[in-house]
Amino acid sequence: MLPANRLQLLSYGLPGLPLAVLSLPLVVYLPTFYTQALGLSLLAVGGALLLARLFDVFSDVFIGELSDRASRRGISRKLVIACGVPVLLIGTSQLFQPTGTATFGSLLLWSLVAYLGWTLIAVPYYAWGAALSADGHRRTQLAGSREGFTILGVAAVIFVPALLGVSDQPTTVMRGVSDLLWWILPATVLIALWRVPDAPTSIAVKVVDAGAFAALRANVPMRRLLIAYTLSNVANALPATLFIFFISQVLDAADQVGLFLGIYFLAGIVALPFWILLSRRYGKVRSWAWSMLLATVAFAGAPWLEAGDLALYAVICLFTGLAYGADLALPASLQADMVDLDQHYSGQQRAGLLFGLWGLATKLAAALGVGLAFGALALVGFDPQTQNSATTLGLLALLYGLAPVLLKLVSIALIWRLPTTLSTSQDIATNPNQETHHVENPALSSAERQSADRLYQHAS
Repeated sequence: MLPANRLQLLSYGLPGLPLAVLSLPLVVYLPTFYTQALGLSLLAVGGALLLARLFDVFSDVFIGELSDRASRRGISRKLVIACGVPVLLIGTSQLFQPTGTATFGSLLLWSLVAYLGWTLIAVPYYAWGAALSADGHRRTQLAGSREGFTILGVAAVIFVPALLGVSDQPTTVMRGVSDLLWWILPATVLIALWRVPDAPTSIAVKVVDAGAFAALRANVPMRRLLIAYTLSNVANALPATLFIFFISQVLDAADQVGLFLGIYFLAGIVALPFWILLSRRYGKVRSWAWSMLLATVAFAGAPWLEAGDLALYAVICLFTGLAYGADLALPASLQADMVDLDQHYSGQQRAGLLFGLWGLATKLAAALGVGLAFGALALVGFDPQTQNSATTLGLLALLYGLAPVLLKLVSIALIWRLPTTLSTSQDIATNPNQETHHVENPALSSAERQSADRLYQHAS
């Protein structure tokens, strides 16, 4: 059920704050920190982070299934979340404040620990939110609460260093975030676990696993949405990984990192309620597609910027930030809707597994972003500690601006013809050779269930 009041709604979203405070340094500052401050090569940093992310990709599915099994046996997902807190704290402390000489092995080891802790918290946390309400719009509110705190956390990690004048000092930023996390992560998780109820226990239905996964594989909307989501996240990961390099080397404005990040994320905060309202009127899928189209139009000018084009880049940050508000809340809400469709046709409540798959897609995208960006720059001899040639900077600009535009356009094409609200979408077919056990799903109205069943019978 939906949390009974606004206090519970806000309490559910609170853990998004420390996870966001951590996410920006992990994506934006960490590669620069290990290459510029600690002296590791681009190939070493890119290789270690790529391997860690690939491990993280598969751990999401394992942790998701683990939390589902625990939930079916009456063990709260809250316990899994609580177990992840000390793992994440220890991993990030060693990763952000390394003792001794940093090496490929130490970066890989502590990245693995930090990512495991993140997964233990994030996957059951998202699954918990998906199961709190069967209403699609209320799920969007839950996702909006979580992602609203996410944006606030990102804004904090942008503006505090900017106000202190250390935005261009990765070592100082990493140390500060590591220390802060020890205070705010346990506090916010504790409040959420205390104030927000457990999700209702799902109806247990005995289903043959092969048939359940056949239903999952045959879910055409989910397949398209998952591929589009992955490509969209690769498009986000590329400029995030290259952001500091682009600002300092192409625009020659290393001291303005905080300003541009602030414009981007403040625009996301302002736009988030607008996208939620728009999705209620026009559907989540179409609204998300519009936001990606806005981002591609705005970002198309980025590859052609030169040193000193700061006003033009600020405009690009503004409009891509407006689109970012939708990118946070709407895909997460669509993922929750997919849990309903899977349950309707598989007969199992597998929110943890499905959010593990979405986590897999998110982290695979991040791994590809780091691997592609650093690998390509290393091949052309890019040196983050010196000023590079015009040809090398041209490739950096294309990777930063043009590649994300192309990926976003493919994502739009994949989802454009999907029904505007996937919680009421019935574009799902099952394997005719497998028996599928249906359950009464409260998220689908009687008419919607009848429509789904007609399409299922037609496909069979």
